[in-house]
Amino acid sequence: MKDSRRALPRVLIAFFGATLIGISRAYLPSHNYKVYRIHLFTRQDVFSLHSSNNQIQSSREAEDEETLRALLNQQQQQLNLLLDLLQKQKQGESPIATRDSPTPTTYSPPSTSLALAPCKVMLFIDGTWLYYSLHERSERDCPLIKKYGRGWQHRYMIDWEALPRIICEKLQDPGWRTTSDNQSDFRSLEVVRANVFTSYKADTSPLSWRYQMFEDMKAANYDVHMMQTVGRGEKCVDIQLAVEMLHFATVPHAYDIALLLTGDKDFMPAMIRTRQKGRKVGLVSLRKGCNRALYETAGVKDFDVCWMEDFIDEWVKPRNFQSEKRSLYSTPFFVRILVDFIAHSNLPQVSSRDLGRYLKFLELPGSDTQTSVLKELKSLYGGLSQFLASQNEVFTTHYRKQGTFKEDSSDNSYFVSLNPDADTDAQPPFWSGPEQEFFRQYTTDILEKQRLKAYHHSLMVNQSSLGNVESQPHEKTSKLPEDLIRDYSVLTVNDLKARCRERNLPVSGVKAQLLERIKQDNEEQIARLVKEKRRDPFSAPRSPSLTLSPDYLHDLVFEYVKARGGKATSRDVGRYLAANRGSKSRFGAYVEGLTALQELKDRYGSLLSFVAIQPDLIATKAEETEDHSFFITLKKR
Repeated sequence: MKDSRRALPRVLIAFFGATLIGISRAYLPSHNYKVYRIHLFTRQDVFSLHSSNNQIQSSREAEDEETLRALLNQQQQQLNLLLDLLQKQKQGESPIATRDSPTPTTYSPPSTSLALAPCKVMLFIDGTWLYYSLHERSERDCPLIKKYGRGWQHRYMIDWEALPRIICEKLQDPGWRTTSDNQSDFRSLEVVRANVFTSYKADTSPLSWRYQMFEDMKAANYDVHMMQTVGRGEKCVDIQLAVEMLHFATVPHAYDIALLLTGDKDFMPAMIRTRQKGRKVGLVSLRKGCNRALYETAGVKDFDVCWMEDFIDEWVKPRNFQSEKRSLYSTPFFVRILVDFIAHSNLPQVSSRDLGRYLKFLELPGSDTQTSVLKELKSLYGGLSQFLASQNEVFTTHYRKQGTFKEDSSDNSYFVSLNPDADTDAQPPFWSGPEQEFFRQYTTDILEKQRLKAYHHSLMVNQSSLGNVESQPHEKTSKLPEDLIRDYSVLTVNDLKARCRERNLPVSGVKAQLLERIKQDNEEQIARLVKEKRRDPFSAPRSPSLTLSPDYLHDLVFEYVKARGGKATSRDVGRYLAANRGSKSRFGAYVEGLTALQELKDRYGSLLSFVAIQPDLIATKAEETEDHSFFITLKKR
């Protein structure tokens, strides 16, 4: 019996190994439940427990055999209960019993959040595409101009430091979720590097928006890979980006996700190869400048496209003008000068070109470098247009309508007028010292003495104020064809080649060369349109009835298609018809402003309907283009 009592602890140690599970009984203070609690002891606790058991066994040797037998029976019951608890614990149950009868319940272990490593993201930016998308788009296609107005660069800035983080927050991919529904188990994204690839010419001005944009990206810790442009086109920029993305895709643990910021479909092969290397690929772009193949082709990306227009307020921030030095010239100072110039013109509106020249002519006193009023205004407000926009209760700005003909294609001027309800006589309580000194020498006599020079551009538009100048509204307001005024910089190289092929232009070269060819062709066609319209010396006849000549229209189309080698696009034919006058009326004179294209549409509805009824002309679909243009060919006889 003594040997069996001494062997019991050894049996328990051998049964449970290095861990002994004991059972104690406790009663909950607020309930009549009896709960069995499980305690885990380490190996050291086991040996200390073994010593205490030896002492207990020594003291029990003096007890009678019946007491020892009862103790052994109790230990046997505890051992059986322990085995039962272990079996139920493996089944996910914990026995909770009342005083009357034990009732097992289901045990749910506490939920624990796993510390998942974040996904490594590497950002690859097509810097050239991004610059043209942000700074060189027309007002119709630029989301920044639509939201913040022209000259937004003077009043707003791009938060390059926050852009990578914002892009990662916008990405949504259910594939990155774990099997748990716990939000804390989702893998976060960590941007490990942001690479920018671009180029510019060696003589690019440090004051240009292009130069400043990439300098700001360098300051935000972007890795800007700058190459020098030789000649008229970029070299190796796209290749360098693709090679860099594929290189890091082969480097173990370099990144998990490659985010490509571009709209050029030339990167599609690199995106496909990157996915084949086991990396995920995401696309960040702008809707107006993104090629459809990038977001419609399957197997190119793993995420939905992240459109930057959808969260433009998060990465474009207002500039902080409070940090700049305080000017000695107030806002009413500039308002008074502008009001004087507009009021002395006696015109409904004045040109911004005349206004800018006048402000540049006026010099501020007390300046060693002869600072002009225009320079001071730009340093405070970013530009004349920004200042006028901030004073919209006094001034109204009128921009040209899209497609309006301009003698100078680079003319981006606008017109300014005074609001009828504006208080133009309002003045501040006092003028500063430099302002008082300026107004002591300030006079508007030059506006009266040199009126033609001071308001040259304004008078050219407001021709009603010049009695000896003939009004020519047709040249000033004629609508040009869409193909001559659209922004071709948003097109890809393949689309530009298709446009060049339609116009019988060379299709070899890089994107910049293709754009230059199309630009020159547009300028030639615009000049031809203007020349044709100026040839008509006749006025409109008093009778509006016309004798339309289908033979005249047919001969125009037939001769043009024949001159182009028997095949021409509908765009070119339409432009040719727009450059020619309509047929003569029954009085033998041409109708002023009526072109052959307008005459054709008035009678047949469209060029396609006209070609369909001609016996010697055929219309076929132009497969290279994605619009409604078609080819017109001559039937073989």
